[in-house]
Amino acid sequence: MSNLSTPSALLCSGFVGLLLTFSQAASSHSIMTSSIPEKESLISQAIPAVIVCFNENIGHEYRALSVTGESGNRFDNDPIKQFKKDNQLCLKKQLKPLTPGDYQVRYRVQSNDGHVVSGKYNFSFKAN
Repeated sequence: MSNLSTPSALLCSGFVGLLLTFSQAASSHSIMTSSIPEKESLISQAIPAVIVCFNENIGHEYRALSVTGESGNRFDNDPIKQFKKDNQLCLKKQLKPLTPGDYQVRYRVQSNDGHVVSGKYNFSFKAN
């Protein structure tokens, strides 16, 4: 009986391992890992740029980064710059001078697996 169960056990464990590999690959989307300014933060000094960093490399297609004020006006300037920082891929966009108020940062990138990932977060600026 042990001879019959050993090949079955090996086949079963191999199948489970294969499923785990595919499930990890299928869920491998780019995730925002850090930002400047930070999500939901209150800053007291205007910043010259917004930086958003991700856990993996991202494609050049479909990438976008914008900063919008309360009135819907855009405060970002083109172009997007891409750089590596601490093994993370980051996007940076220069800003127009900020006025006190609430802002929303929106991003869109293409993950290594080809899926387009988008997200947003808010921050507030209150001058000293």
